[in-house]
Amino acid sequence: MQISLMRRMRERYFRDLPSEVAALTGVSFCVALGFGIVAPIIPVFATTFDVSALAASSVISVFAFMRFASAAPAGWLVNKFGERAVLWTGLSIVAASSALAGLSQSYGQLLVLRGLGGTGSSMFTVSAMSLLLRIVDVEHRGRAASTYQSGFLLGGLAGPAVGGLVVAFNLRAPFFVYALTLTGAALVAYFKLPKGLGHPEHDERIKMDIGESMSLRSALRLREYWTALMYNFTVGITSFGLRSALIPLYVVEVLRRGPSLSSLGFLASSVAQAAFMLSAGRTTDVRGRKRS
Repeated sequence: MQISLMRRMRERYFRDLPSEVAALTGVSFCVALGFGIVAPIIPVFATTFDVSALAASSVISVFAFMRFASAAPAGWLVNKFGERAVLWTGLSIVAASSALAGLSQSYGQLLVLRGLGGTGSSMFTVSAMSLLLRIVDVEHRGRAASTYQSGFLLGGLAGPAVGGLVVAFNLRAPFFVYALTLTGAALVAYFKLPKGLGHPEHDERIKMDIGESMSLRSALRLREYWTALMYNFTVGITSFGLRSALIPLYVVEVLRRGPSLSSLGFLASSVAQAAFMLSAGRTTDVRGRKRS
């Protein structure tokens, strides 16, 4: 019964898509599940070290800053070692740093460990998107992207719901649960993605695509590339700046409510996005990316 259900889901959501898309979707679900659990409590946990609201929100900012600072080196690592190796290594770094963050005894330790997690997160993000764009043809790229993102949204739906229960147990517990979900994501990437995937010497598809690669300098001449950069910049400010850093503090410090209420806010956001995600992917493939 369960096997039949999984088969029907695969035929419905992953039909005509490479098998790697299903693996990446599983990875994204595990990552978002853990992030949805831990994100609402990070700035609240930081305030337990008797720091200001600005310092507490900086724990979110340092994660985002390190993602930005390590994005270019992560791209170099992908070109050098392939997407699979960089992906599971990056996830392992975030998992280890998150577990240690749960054990941190000072604000400085928490800040450094979250920064290290940002580096691993950048490795995961860059390698996953590089793999998705490389293995999916143009006609199915929108649906593949929406399917991949749906893993994040489903995890985002479940994460805050679970997080509200976990944080009620202990304020440090979400970090350890996050580490477990990231470990699961790393194992999916390691065992479900083909060995040598994306490696310039071991992946035949890479050897055939070398002549089609574009340098960063060439990409920066394209208006479309700048549009994509501005879009991601805006999403980053909204997600890491407003939602992840300020809302949890607002709920606790201004509304005087428990951290569990922040999880409900994250849950509502994920529900709204999930309602339109798959249809948005199909619309992109049919009507074009600019209109979507």
